[in-house]
Amino acid sequence: MIDRFIRHYVDGYHAYKNGRWCYEDGCFYKGLADLYLAGQGDWLLEKLIDHVNRRVEPDGVIEGYVMDDFSLDNVQAGRVLFLLRDETGDPRYAKALHTLRAQLIDHPRTRANSFWHKKAYPWQVWLDGLYMALPLLAAYSLDYEEGAALADVRGQIETVRRVMHDARTGLYYHGYDESRGAGWADPETGLSASFWSRAIGWYAMALADLVEIVPAGHADRAFYAGLLQEVADAVLAWRQPDGLWMQVMDQPGRPGNYPESSCTAMFAYAFLKGHRLGVLDAAKADGARRSLNGLVERYLNGPVNGTALGGICLMAGLGDINGEFGCRDGSFEYYVREPVVANDPKGVGPFMMAEAERRRLG
Repeated sequence: MIDRFIRHYVDGYHAYKNGRWCYEDGCFYKGLADLYLAGQGDWLLEKLIDHVNRRVEPDGVIEGYVMDDFSLDNVQAGRVLFLLRDETGDPRYAKALHTLRAQLIDHPRTRANSFWHKKAYPWQVWLDGLYMALPLLAAYSLDYEEGAALADVRGQIETVRRVMHDARTGLYYHGYDESRGAGWADPETGLSASFWSRAIGWYAMALADLVEIVPAGHADRAFYAGLLQEVADAVLAWRQPDGLWMQVMDQPGRPGNYPESSCTAMFAYAFLKGHRLGVLDAAKADGARRSLNGLVERYLNGPVNGTALGGICLMAGLGDINGEFGCRDGSFEYYVREPVVANDPKGVGPFMMAEAERRRLG
């Protein structure tokens, strides 16, 4: 069933934002790349090349990408460019990587030296942005800068651990506003109000990827491994009996909350990958397999007969959007009223990544 679903999804995939370079397509690209690396067929690489070459011109220009937006979301899709550069030798991919790195050189930062999530969200750090930008920055710096930016990457992770980690639960808040000026931010701490599971999932995936990117023996690798172990222990306390995690992690019994697909796939990916890399124990990998099985049983093996993965939160952010003030206030009520959809790449991409890790482990 999983193979049938993946084939059906890949063959029918259309660019998410009318072809504009975006992280949603990037999640799909990363799923294709990981399944290819897991030995699931050259057709996956061919599909990846086809999709990316519609966005990246031979001269390296990225269609629909606007550097001056200074959005970390627009960096994530570049993660697959390293693989395509190495597999094909086509110079367009390295040129596009240089463009994305140029954004991060000039990207605005907080006083604590963390990237703003976007120019449109000044002084704000979101967990999402760690996954969107930092693994690419680390990989690029190792390939082209002799690792000069690794200290920057670690410093930004250290700031998030210091500011956004909740000592009582071990979980992480979705966002932090250094200025305390955003309507969703606590006026004293600058933190958002809730533990949104997908945000923590972005963070867990970023840590797992950094463990893979940073060379063995480097002190930063052990640092990221320790944080991955810490967040794994924290979120496992909130996994539900069916193996899934709730949309708002720490309030499973509250009316309106529901088991959410994307975060479940993200945690499964991070735990399986952590075990493959030798930094998480086998019990966490076994639990991740059970979570994937639970996800398939609840949201894939249904009336759609394995052609759609349901239970995916369409989107969730913080702050004004489309001119509507206060519509994303970070409350429990906000997160559970966002639309729930099927086959969105924010859920299917991590599901493909997790399935790739399961197959690499056997």
